[in-house]
Amino acid sequence: MTRLVIKALLVLGCLAGAGVAGYDAGIRYLLQSSPQSVLALRPSDPQALTLVAEGLFLVDQQRAAEALQQGRANEGSGTSQRQLALARRALRQQVLSPRALRQIGMALDQGRIEPSTRPYMELAEKLSRRELVTQLWLAQDDLKANHLPEAVGHLDTVFRTSVRAREVAWPLLLQAGELPGLGPALAGRSDLGAQWVGEYLQFLLQRDAQIEIVADTLETIRRPAALRDGADITAETALRLALNGEPSRSRRLFEAAKGSGLLPEHKDAFVDDGATSLPWALFGWSEAASEWRGTNPKARLLDLYADGGARRTVARQVRFDPPGRYRWSAGLIDPILYEGSRIEINLRCSGPANVNTVWLARSGASPDSPTLTATAFTLNNACPAQVYSLDLVGADGNEALTASLKALDLQRIDDR
Repeated sequence: MTRLVIKALLVLGCLAGAGVAGYDAGIRYLLQSSPQSVLALRPSDPQALTLVAEGLFLVDQQRAAEALQQGRANEGSGTSQRQLALARRALRQQVLSPRALRQIGMALDQGRIEPSTRPYMELAEKLSRRELVTQLWLAQDDLKANHLPEAVGHLDTVFRTSVRAREVAWPLLLQAGELPGLGPALAGRSDLGAQWVGEYLQFLLQRDAQIEIVADTLETIRRPAALRDGADITAETALRLALNGEPSRSRRLFEAAKGSGLLPEHKDAFVDDGATSLPWALFGWSEAASEWRGTNPKARLLDLYADGGARRTVARQVRFDPPGRYRWSAGLIDPILYEGSRIEINLRCSGPANVNTVWLARSGASPDSPTLTATAFTLNNACPAQVYSLDLVGADGNEALTASLKALDLQRIDDR
């Protein structure tokens, strides 16, 4: 064969290869944009079969959601059998395809064609643990059966695979909030290093929902140091429990965190005894706020601000001091308090109880010379956990309250 013929064959081969590559690229594009078109060109394409089956399933789900929103019964579209047939054809073309197995399972589940679809989903999971829909289906099925550790395990796989999947999976856990044992299941997963558990507990605290689940998780966790933001979550949960009238549980949580080193004992200008008190928790609002200034805990200031007419709690602390007589003292720097404005420390015993003002700064002869009142008060056995709030009351007019605290100190004034 001459060199000219060889060159000609090579050129033709390259052109043919380019044609095949272009055809395959076109098929890949159509798979994403119009799998039905690919199925018309290649009736046995396993990817196209699976994608069309998935499309039928999503249409069914959308119709079910619309029926639920409109308050009418979901009559279904009758596509389960077609979805099942497409998925089985895909499986014949590509043996042990996890997506095809998942579609078979979901079609059987949707159409209630067989009593148990779980074996198909479990096989799909064994073939590919990164199939998020499979993991979510298995998690939901385990939640229905109250198999909480297994459900949380599937969700752990989901969260490790895709951060965006949390928008879908968080509601699943919220629905399971009434099930006993969810807290220990979350604790066990956190002990294995799952960072999302701390994020989920923060999510619950932000929603002010299911505080019992958060407390159950914290009480059964074995590796507190592995919990993301564990110190903040523990302090906030102990505060919520005290406010909800559960002083004993609040204290148990506090002492366990202290014993594990999660909340180490410390002293500074705002925490006089870390053995009996949680750190101050600060709050910020558009009309009033408190904020730390300075990075050294022993030399920092607490800046305060409130608009005229505002009334807000800007900080809280939970303490577990023994019975006795006490008095608060506070160091004020650069206070500006116009007529009607006040800075208060109020005491509330854990649970529904009266609130007593135990320290007060109010407007005096001039805005920068407030009058201070420190009231001695008695704690008895009926007040095992104390919740102190730092409250700001804005001026009667439009003038803003501003001040800084350089110290807050609770002193025991006798030994009785």
